[in-house]
Amino acid sequence: MSKSKHLKLSKPVIGLTSLFFWEYPIEEIVDIVRELELSCFEFVVENPEFWKNRYDEDYLKNLKKEMLKIKHLCVHAPYIELNPASTNENLRNITLEETFWALNVAKFYEAKHMVFHAGQRSAKRLPRINEEYAYLSNYIRLCCKLNEYVDYRDLESVQQIDELISNELILSVENSPQGINKLCKTPEEINYYLNKYEKLRFTLDFVHARTHVEEFLKNVDTSKISNVHISGVNSKDTDHYSLKNSEEPYKSLFEKSIYDLVHKYNYKSSIILEFNDLLYNNGNDMTKKQKMDTISGELNHIRNVLEI
Repeated sequence: MSKSKHLKLSKPVIGLTSLFFWEYPIEEIVDIVRELELSCFEFVVENPEFWKNRYDEDYLKNLKKEMLKIKHLCVHAPYIELNPASTNENLRNITLEETFWALNVAKFYEAKHMVFHAGQRSAKRLPRINEEYAYLSNYIRLCCKLNEYVDYRDLESVQQIDELISNELILSVENSPQGINKLCKTPEEINYYLNKYEKLRFTLDFVHARTHVEEFLKNVDTSKISNVHISGVNSKDTDHYSLKNSEEPYKSLFEKSIYDLVHKYNYKSSIILEFNDLLYNNGNDMTKKQKMDTISGELNHIRNVLEI
């Protein structure tokens, strides 16, 4: 791996996901990230503008100039309407195809990390070990294989080997919400895949874990947590609200857990603010300033909680 891929951090880096600024062009979101003085950004590739232009080579190349301004870039693989564990083989295949595309996008933009969802059983019933989990295993296996792939026919010198290998990303599975048909919603399931695939890492989503967040910290190897999604729960029991204004017991639990992760478990990777803008302003559209003010307030709150 190159030095940039193994950048040693003295403390975690706080960033945000593009989801909160869903309606803006990517260049403008990158400007917002930089204006907020953040060095970390999680790019959800299903941003409408990007999705419509994803095969336009000139667009992709021009956008690369902006993406390279982000020091810690993470890509979130497509997940809307997709499912790697679907009973429908066609849907599983298109999910894999779209994930492969996202992997190539992440490498093109020199991202360090890519997050993907584990999926669910198609019916709202408990997943079957011999089916849905086997589908997910195959999906992860193939993603890991593509991530590691090096075409040695392209080599012109021995020195290029390190450069090609350094293009390998950190692949990270995100814990799922607590639905009956969801895969990877427990520490035991996450551990199974972390043990099965040596290089696989884990994205801990606090609101997906809900009251089990401390259980994840106690029972999953925290050195394999490479990314965190932090947010809160509003009064309607809805996910991805501001942590600062979250309802109890989630507010106190999440604040204690993120503090413990950083100071007790020595976590030094990315902490991503993941908010749903539809939960703010009574569901009405927010201005750019309102959104930036919301993020600024939350950044201050997280930094105070972490004492950094």
